[in-house]
Amino acid sequence: MAIDIIGGKLYGKKLVVISLDAMGASDLTEANLDQLPNIASVVAHGTHVKEVRGIYPTLTYPSHTSIITGTYPKRHGIVNNTKIQPNRLSPDWFWYRKDVKATPLYDVAKQHGMTTAAFLWPVTAKAKIDYNMAEIFPNRIWTNQVLVSMRASSARWLLAMNQNTVTCVRASSNPIWMTS
Repeated sequence: MAIDIIGGKLYGKKLVVISLDAMGASDLTEANLDQLPNIASVVAHGTHVKEVRGIYPTLTYPSHTSIITGTYPKRHGIVNNTKIQPNRLSPDWFWYRKDVKATPLYDVAKQHGMTTAAFLWPVTAKAKIDYNMAEIFPNRIWTNQVLVSMRASSARWLLAMNQNTVTCVRASSNPIWMTS
């Protein structure tokens, strides 16, 4: 099926970008894929990259921002995982979309009327993504994971996902008991 643009809206196949941080092609041996049936299905029926040349610096946030923007850190602005804040014990990370100076693929998709989603993709906090669970964590003593996730992600979707999880756990014949 071809991809068509009609009236500024994109129609056709779906695009899913999956990144398994620190996993390389050498991890996708036949023996390993036997233990990973879902990844084996993606490899067998989709497209995957066998070799990647890392950008500098080869850190998670700059690398993932280069993947999603197609530009180098010099252009997109994410040059480290964390910001340089020498007076802070726990510096802020480059969590927020506003820090990205280049256009990410999910913004382009949105401009063409596509539905977008991100699950723990770096530097997507407060991005205009329809279904977003941003990678972010509390690094200040006065906050917690629920508050920072709700503020940075798609709050209604997170609440709906949480409700579905609770319902599934309660409906199970083998209930899962969660303790903190």
